[in-house]
Amino acid sequence: MENKRRKAWSASRWQRECDSLMQQINRANFEYCEACGQKNEVGHHYVPKSQSSFLRYCFKNLIPLCHSCHFRHHKGDPVVAARILHKRGEEWQAWIESVRRTSIKTGVFYYKQVYQQLINLKNKNGDEICTIQSENPTLDPKVVESNGQGTNEEVKEIL
Repeated sequence: MENKRRKAWSASRWQRECDSLMQQINRANFEYCEACGQKNEVGHHYVPKSQSSFLRYCFKNLIPLCHSCHFRHHKGDPVVAARILHKRGEEWQAWIESVRRTSIKTGVFYYKQVYQQLINLKNKNGDEICTIQSENPTLDPKVVESNGQGTNEEVKEIL
């Protein structure tokens, strides 16, 4: 019998898993589309994931939308964005703008930490998620910096 060794996950694999968990948490905890009130089907990143690693796993940046509003928004319909800005307010928008260019170091170790935090949040309700995130620095990406190295034991120790 051959002894097969499991290949360790790459940073991009951990990132995909974290992204998937964010969407699961979004759908489980936010019932309605923030733009139209229909059923929430997707978590839209107000600041795109490609533009901010800092905001990628921040629930303040995740907007619950139905597929229709999400599609309309990406096709350039200004109504969806206007509704989001109206509901979230100027203080939220100012905060998003103040942190959107914050840079962080990401890697396997960082994504393992985020993954564990998201697993812990998976069954929380929406209000608890926002409270936990604002009170828990390990979900604040600026605190979770890493050189991309680390082991499962180190992740458990930090958490």
